[in-house]
Amino acid sequence: MNAASIDSQAARRPGGLLAAEIDESLVPIIEAILQRHRAVTLDTVTDILQDEEPLHDDWDQAAEDMIEDQWQKSERKKSSDHVGTRRTNDDPLRELWRVCVRFFRQAPPILLSSYNRLQFVPKRNRSILSYHLFTNEGCKAISDLVVHTVWQQDHRPFVHTLIYAANCRVGGRTNFRWLPFPDAPCPVLRSLSATLQSFDDDELPKTIHKLHIDARNAAIEEREEPSVFSDLMYGIGESTTVEKFPSKHELDLLRHNIIPFRITDVECIQKTIDAFAYSDERVSYSVKAVADAFRLLKRDEVPTRDEVPTRDQLRELDARACKQMLRIVARPGIHDREQPASRSGPSTRDIERVASRSRSPRPSPDISDAIIRSRHRSHSDRDSPPTSPQRSVRPRRGQATSSAQVARYSTSSRSTEISHRRSQRDPSTLMEQLASAGPGSIQHERDRAPHVGAQDRFIEELKSSVESQKTEIQNLSKRLTETDGKVERHESLIRSLQEENRVFKQQLTRYVTGTESDSPSQHSEA
Repeated sequence: MNAASIDSQAARRPGGLLAAEIDESLVPIIEAILQRHRAVTLDTVTDILQDEEPLHDDWDQAAEDMIEDQWQKSERKKSSDHVGTRRTNDDPLRELWRVCVRFFRQAPPILLSSYNRLQFVPKRNRSILSYHLFTNEGCKAISDLVVHTVWQQDHRPFVHTLIYAANCRVGGRTNFRWLPFPDAPCPVLRSLSATLQSFDDDELPKTIHKLHIDARNAAIEEREEPSVFSDLMYGIGESTTVEKFPSKHELDLLRHNIIPFRITDVECIQKTIDAFAYSDERVSYSVKAVADAFRLLKRDEVPTRDEVPTRDQLRELDARACKQMLRIVARPGIHDREQPASRSGPSTRDIERVASRSRSPRPSPDISDAIIRSRHRSHSDRDSPPTSPQRSVRPRRGQATSSAQVARYSTSSRSTEISHRRSQRDPSTLMEQLASAGPGSIQHERDRAPHVGAQDRFIEELKSSVESQKTEIQNLSKRLTETDGKVERHESLIRSLQEENRVFKQQLTRYVTGTESDSPSQHSEA
């Protein structure tokens, strides 16, 4: 499919997007993504939810009956009953389902829920329906953000960025035991996670944004490169307006270690991405540019139209996803297996049994190649960039040595160094080399008086080398002893965290089932 054919087809549709409105460099990127992530089918959703088989071998009918009872009594069930009955008002929610399942392989009721420490809160204090099913405006904004190429079709950076934005807005001082981007190969985010792990109090000594700035400054002083997500988080934190008076419902969520997010948080992320699109090639495109390109190219897909879920299917899928989340929360021992690095709540590995293939795959080589090719275009061909708040977006460096090249060089250098050290320090190796050096070997050398002094010096060097090895062994033994002590301290910390997680699980179950006395429905407007 080329730009000319897209243009001719779009031109025949009244009010449709024209190819002329789409950045040509985006076309091969979006086409590659659409080719890799096919349109959603019912089998796709079932494959992601995996609710047709037990979570584990011990899951029995009694456990299933308990989940069904919780579901029937929950406030969420009342909201789910409205899904599919609102005619065109359900269309934005259907689109949100399509993009989340297709590109993130995640169902919205799980992706944007207390399972990931998130809960949508509408701008105005509306009925409980808006909290559970989002507003139409919210669905559209989230859908546009989900398809942006910066996430590389991986739901995890999207979730962490949304948590960070919402956390900054509500003050960013509560210690949620949440670690941003725990798996990211970024020196800044690794340092920030280590800092957050060191705090035991319920309140952080600084806001999460100030702690992030400290980590960035330290990394930059060490000439380490922050990742694109650290840069985005910095921009988000700089442009966020802190809420002086969070709503009663937001305070209730915060007490349960759930972070309320609004459409303003989604818009803050969008504006930050748009600002970076004109200054950082790792972002390259605005949110609207990518969303429009997806909408245009998806309409011309063959042979499958992107129709699932239909309005009739939406209610059933919403209920299935919600009940599966209840099963995950009720899973025995779910928190006991957590590692310290993921103690902020249920980790992604806990859901692997439920959706073993739901983790968003990494971009294929054809997508990466398309992105690389597109970055050679001139930014001067674009419209003038929008005004954005000042932020520390540092100029891109020249082409750096790849991590694979660095690894190969490091391995080669270390191998050569170890080989050289062994030839210096290993007495048996050196004696074997000397023994095969010539006629008469060692005895021959000893019989030659002029070389006796040199031989004595060589033996002294060997003795010195042996002593050096002994010293290194002693130092290594000392370090091992220190490590054992750290392991014992970590084990104590893990036990403490397991108890915290047990309490959190009880709170989360009560909140999900709607048993809290101060339910948002009690203080929402009709």
